Amino acid sequence: MDDNRGAAHKSRLVLNRPVYLGMSLLDLSNHLVYYFHYNQIKAQSGERCRLLYTDTNSLLDIQSEGMYNDIAEYKNFEDTSDYPKEYFLHSTANKNLVGNKMKDENNKHKEG
Repeated sequence: MDDNRGAAHKSRLVLNRPVYLGMSLLDLSNHLVYYFHYNQIKAQSGERCRLLYTDTNSLLDIQSEGMYNDIAEYKNFEDTSDYPKEYFLHSTANKNLVGNKMKDENNKHKEG
């Protein structure tokens, strides 16, 4: 009986896919997030906002009377197509556009 049952053995490993592409996309994503923070939010809100936390390609930047009212100010930078159609921020104008379009990952829970 063969003791190596179920084990995968390869005598050669071929790296024929651009592994570096993932890193480049992450770098570009981070650039867009920081650009949005410093050149849009910070420029408009001043000392009212500061960078509190970042994670891979997202940021948390809060001092607000109402987050979704703030999003309305930056609507041209947001993809709000996942919001309910009757919601005041819903728009398909930026749906699935590549570039400097942010998406609310918490869009299932809305402020009143």
